Amino acid sequence: MLFLLALANYVYKVCGLSNAARKTGPEKHPMIIEMRTYTLQPGTLAEYIKLYEDKGLAVHREILGNLLGYFKTEIGDINQVVHLWGYASFEDRAQRRAKLAENAQWQGFLKAAQPYFVTQKNQLLTGTNFSPIR
Repeated sequence: MLFLLALANYVYKVCGLSNAARKTGPEKHPMIIEMRTYTLQPGTLAEYIKLYEDKGLAVHREILGNLLGYFKTEIGDINQVVHLWGYASFEDRAQRRAKLAENAQWQGFLKAAQPYFVTQKNQLLTGTNFSPIR
């Protein structure tokens, strides 16, 4: 998990975002990071990523907004995709996820993607005082 947060920090650096851009509000209101891990049917990773890029990514970006990173596993638990999304608060996340659930384009993607999924794991993270992302 720390590796993924370090990768997200790298994304901020590559994009030229400052420390101020990494935070969504005053120091006492840190960003909530959602880490979603999907384990896919063996041998379907490339197909799933193409499906997501073609049919899911645009609506995700439009509604969820703050994509911190989207990764595939190479070593360890393989056949997984991991993505990180930043939210201003738990309430912001709940509102955005509810809006996404109502979206017809997203529902179409989910129907097409369902056969690929074996498991799903969601975690909500908050940064420590010394984390580059918080």
